[in-house]
Amino acid sequence: MKHFDPDFENGLSAQQVADRQQAGLTNKNDDPPTKPISRILRDNLLTLFNFINIALALVVAATGHYKNMLFMLVIIINTTIGIVQEIRAKRAIDKLSLLSAASVRVIRDGKVETVTPEQVVLDEVIEFSSGSRICADCTVLWGECEVNEAFLTGESDLILKKSGDTVLAGSFVASGICRARADKISGNTFVASISRDAKQEKKQKSEIMSSLNSILKLVSAIIIPLGAVLFYSQMRLGVDTWQDAAVSVVAALIGMIPEGLILLTSTVLAVSIVRLSQKNILVKDLYSIESLARVDVICLDKTGTLTDGKLTVNEIIPLSDKDEAQIKAILAMLCGAAKTKNATLEAIEAFAGKATASVINEIPFNSERKWSAVSFENGDTYILGAPDILCPLRDWQGEFSTRTALKRTLLLAKPADKNAVLNRDTLIAVTPVALITLTDTMRKNVAQTMDFFTGEGVSIKVISGDAPHTVSAIAAAANVPDYDKYVDASELSAQELDEAVRCHTVFGRVTPQRKKELVCALQKQGHTVAMTGDGVNDVLALRQADCSIAMAEGSEAARNISHLVLQSCDFSALPAVVADGRQSINNIKRSASLFLVKTVYSLLLAFAFLFISEPYPFIPIQLTLLSTFTIGIPSVILALETNHNRLTPGFFAGILKKAIPAGLAVAAAVLCAVFIGTKSQLTSDDVSAICVLAAGVIGLINLWRICMPLTKIKSALALLMSGAFFTAYFIFSDFFSLTALTARSALISLICMAIGTIIYILTVILAEKIKKK
Repeated sequence: MKHFDPDFENGLSAQQVADRQQAGLTNKNDDPPTKPISRILRDNLLTLFNFINIALALVVAATGHYKNMLFMLVIIINTTIGIVQEIRAKRAIDKLSLLSAASVRVIRDGKVETVTPEQVVLDEVIEFSSGSRICADCTVLWGECEVNEAFLTGESDLILKKSGDTVLAGSFVASGICRARADKISGNTFVASISRDAKQEKKQKSEIMSSLNSILKLVSAIIIPLGAVLFYSQMRLGVDTWQDAAVSVVAALIGMIPEGLILLTSTVLAVSIVRLSQKNILVKDLYSIESLARVDVICLDKTGTLTDGKLTVNEIIPLSDKDEAQIKAILAMLCGAAKTKNATLEAIEAFAGKATASVINEIPFNSERKWSAVSFENGDTYILGAPDILCPLRDWQGEFSTRTALKRTLLLAKPADKNAVLNRDTLIAVTPVALITLTDTMRKNVAQTMDFFTGEGVSIKVISGDAPHTVSAIAAAANVPDYDKYVDASELSAQELDEAVRCHTVFGRVTPQRKKELVCALQKQGHTVAMTGDGVNDVLALRQADCSIAMAEGSEAARNISHLVLQSCDFSALPAVVADGRQSINNIKRSASLFLVKTVYSLLLAFAFLFISEPYPFIPIQLTLLSTFTIGIPSVILALETNHNRLTPGFFAGILKKAIPAGLAVAAAVLCAVFIGTKSQLTSDDVSAICVLAAGVIGLINLWRICMPLTKIKSALALLMSGAFFTAYFIFSDFFSLTALTARSALISLICMAIGTIIYILTVILAEKIKKK
């Protein structure tokens, strides 16, 4: 590829820019920052869950019994919730990216033009000044500036860039002005190389999702052979048409799939996401809430998470005959004289204000000199810089260690010789006037947030590219436990890493790759890890973490890879996410046992009717009746109850233990009804009506048990569902294909319900004894 070599005054010509644009050598990012809508639709529509249900619906449609396809409504609602939520999150992230895109000043044909970052072409001459975000990897051609590369390296120290130096995309100019040539653009930049690994697909870690997938895999493995054998068994009876046999088989198979549980999970998590969005927390997918609710270690990036990236003047320590008011007046004059301001001068200006005075000479601060100076028309000259640079022979640490320890310290001085002339290259002898100490500004309520996580048993690790003792001081201010257990991560070998994450809380001098390795080490020890960050240097660790959290004002790469985005950049919002997540997951876990009752008895009955020469007693519309009033509506109401208890592992095993007693009881009651009904020469429709009534009553008994301890709301719920079931059973019997009960069938119903209830009580007692042992 031919490179142009433009000079800093004229830049590229219009023809050269056109050639670059025609060749596609622009700064446009070809990779979409978020998942495209077509991918969202594909991921939500083409699922194993949908395939199974659609296949069963097609079988029912072929029989002409269309009302038995009502179960598809659950699938449609569930899929819609997933699609709407992901598209909503995508649009919010895309909007943040659009808002954060600043304009760029380029030099073309000797004139300054303003373009978007995506319109920059290869070899473009770009003008950067204080506050500019660098959009490409460039070589400085003219001028000098101080660059903050915290988003790339994690280190907040400013770096002086002169002619011939490289400035990297993703960093920004803190002070100074320069013109630079864009040598690498788009996917060839250093930022892109860091972010490339993060673009690989990563499966969301979710215990609920894993449990549901395990059930679906089990069902999909047995559904075809079991369905075929059951269909043959029903046709062998010779009393059903193939359509009736097909509908019965679909009823047996659809009962095994806890489609309501999948819908409940999507609905409860979606409601939680809506609640969190009202608190300016963007959740990208449904299961991210579960991930954060389960974390037991949270890794925090110092800059941008614990602190807001700004400084605050902490104290003025007079060292001359001038008092604090006079010193503040001098600082105000220095701020008024400064042509460009870095974070330090902005903090001093916020403290002392800004005053106007005639300036004869100014030497701006840079990170190489570590001092700045201003000569005023009234004859006064003042120098502001690092104490050890301005007065290297004085023991500053020994004299003021108790007041300046773990703080940033500046020395305000004046020339020892009043006639001395300022020189950019040589520091003149000075006389101290005052020390100014500054501290990083902590984010609002960060200490209370740390107290919350500590109280909830979540370990805290602070990770930063800054010096370990500096990070430790910030951790102490944030109330992080064991803040004094810090280590320089750059000195740790790979073998020492596992032990370090056990013993230390604060990690300094951490590279992007080492951040990822720290997260991996914690995960290998069995921890569920959350990671917060805002820079490109955090991207690898954010992607590796079980739950990643970014700040809206951070880098685009960090926002795009994270599961949650704090739109108000308020770290104190995280406890709300944890509390909401715990409420959702605990209530889903409690309600899930209701859904698995149907799965348990459907599996038992499907296998039983392979060997019983009787018609299968249910059709899909009858299962819809049972599911609605003994499972569906109650589970949604119960899932909205307040419950902030800590999560316990074993989601699937826990709900299965609660579901087995009712599942066994229903299966026993149905088999009794079939046996007694057959012996009593009842029709298959009469037997079906008895089975629905017995299953419904046992389901309601199980609902009352799940509602324990009773409250007004839960009592009302159980009573309402009981009334609704019996109303639907007796008044809308024709819609649900139920025959009216006779005296004989009513008696058999009572017998079957009694048998089922006894089995239910005995199984519950046995389960409790096993649990205690």
